[in-house]
Amino acid sequence: MVLTIEGKKDLAALVELSKNLKNLGIRNVVCSTHETYVSITTTLGTKEFNVTDIGYQSIYDNIKNYKAKIFIDYPRIGLIIDKMITDVKETGELQEKVINTMIISSDKN
Repeated sequence: MVLTIEGKKDLAALVELSKNLKNLGIRNVVCSTHETYVSITTTLGTKEFNVTDIGYQSIYDNIKNYKAKIFIDYPRIGLIIDKMITDVKETGELQEKVINTMIISSDKN
């Protein structure tokens, strides 16, 4: 399920988001940007919701605010795309690639 912060991204929008999450019984929240993560955690806190973002390592990884961390390996994806472009130039055949998800590490604590 995707819930968005519509219109003005202000305190009222975050309060409305919190209300919608509670009404739907949603506790796990994945933010599409680090800015959204910081806004939600500083406004709503981290006790009611398990909040994470998508992105690179940050200070929040080290102070253990995340319940989980979603990391997208953009350099690896770039290398795969580069190979696909090279292959299409050499063969003339369009390339298609599915990149499988990998769990890099898991903290059981």
